[in-house]
Amino acid sequence: MKRLFSLFILTSLCATLCAQGDVCFNKISTEAQTSCNVGCSTQGVSAAFAGLVENRRLTSDANQPHEKFQMVTAGGSNFPTVPAHKGGRKKYYDVIMARRNGWWKLVGHLPQPLAYGASAQVAEGIVCLGGQDSTGVATKKVYLISSVMTADAVSTATRPGLTGEGETLIKELPDLPEAMAECAAAYDEGYIYVAGGKTSKFYRMAYPEGKWEELPPLPGPQRVQPCAVIQKDALGHHVFVLIGGYDPVSNTLPTHSLLYNIHTRAWSESSVMPFGIAGAQATAIGACSAMVVGGVNADIFTKALQGGYGDDYMLHEKEWYKFRKDALVYNLITDAWSEISGGEALARAGAMLVPAVEEGKTDTWTLIGG
Repeated sequence: MKRLFSLFILTSLCATLCAQGDVCFNKISTEAQTSCNVGCSTQGVSAAFAGLVENRRLTSDANQPHEKFQMVTAGGSNFPTVPAHKGGRKKYYDVIMARRNGWWKLVGHLPQPLAYGASAQVAEGIVCLGGQDSTGVATKKVYLISSVMTADAVSTATRPGLTGEGETLIKELPDLPEAMAECAAAYDEGYIYVAGGKTSKFYRMAYPEGKWEELPPLPGPQRVQPCAVIQKDALGHHVFVLIGGYDPVSNTLPTHSLLYNIHTRAWSESSVMPFGIAGAQATAIGACSAMVVGGVNADIFTKALQGGYGDDYMLHEKEWYKFRKDALVYNLITDAWSEISGGEALARAGAMLVPAVEEGKTDTWTLIGG
């Protein structure tokens, strides 16, 4: 039986991605969606926290249309006035945006502007881990965005201070053991796992109030800007898959991903990837696979890391960077990588990948920003 996988791409240029096949996924198409603009009328954000959050309606009309969950982004960065290729200055944000009835609205604020952290989806909402501010200083802070309450005329009148856009509930969780940014996280069976950035340490926390525990460190070099999923292997063991990232010491992109078997508490390497990747996003698909979308062009990015472009790397139009147009699929049972031809809708780095809002659409995701 063929399974259909759909990926709804959500930026100022938006699309729907579909991949289908019996064993390997082999087809992608795209469809437009509304964009999430922050900071000015035409700019989305990159490197934000993102996920699904409960939509708690504050209304007296039970018959009003109501989605149980909302897509939410928090923080992120962009160049709001002057583009990067014209020497613009990057801005960091604290805004929390929710997609409601097909449109994005401001619903709250993080305690501080942050970008380049990691997101973990839990039943209660989004766990936002680490990140950095506009000075490049990383943080240990961890926040749970647990619900977005929708306001209407009745609730606004009865709750002074509640704006017409709504209200977001944010809770502080235990700090990370160290400040982390440009890292990746995933949740599995009561634990949040986080790795990557400019550290080789690997941590997990018993969610929601447990202490952080240090696990065996990453083998090999550090991984900056990786992505991560948790998926099952051939024995049914849950595996934390850390995909891509770059080594800040050698200024190269490793071509093996790292696999941490949660059952055996041991690391191993994947087979060789078709190319190194950083700034991508990943999701578990099917029973044993991970799909990676977006990310940098390995050759161009490696040359930039090694100083081949001098100070000019950020001074080009988007097309020059040749961000990855194809999706990359890894099968944990066969230890094999395959590529799916995508298109311009996937060609971005620093985007956020979120499951579908609609219940039952387990094969649908949304790619936001980048």
